[in-house]
Amino acid sequence: MPSATSRLALPYPLGTDRVMDGDDAIRKLAQSLDNMMQYATVSSGTLVAGQAVTVNYAWPIPFADVPFVVVSIQANAGTLQGGASAASLAPTAAGGQVVAQRTTGTAGFLVLILGFGKVVPVS
Repeated sequence: MPSATSRLALPYPLGTDRVMDGDDAIRKLAQSLDNMMQYATVSSGTLVAGQAVTVNYAWPIPFADVPFVVVSIQANAGTLQGGASAASLAPTAAGGQVVAQRTTGTAGFLVLILGFGKVVPVS
């Protein structure tokens, strides 16, 4: 019977597993690695300078535990004149919230959220 790593729950075969099941063991590992890093995107919508907007997001596949989250602003040239910021609020294994704000202007922008974390075992 296969086992999994203790920190990230990545599956691996044991010496007693059948060699003919190796393709399935590699598939499960590959899918688990694919699920370990996920991204979501949200639009901040129209913003009012100096007022924060909170937007919900969901991961495509829920993590096994709360992931490490990195937030980045993605914008076309010229749309962020005056500055903008975004941050993750209360991330969970299923998703979370992002707060976005501009210092000047009203144009919205796209926020990219990257999650890295422990995966749900692939069956």
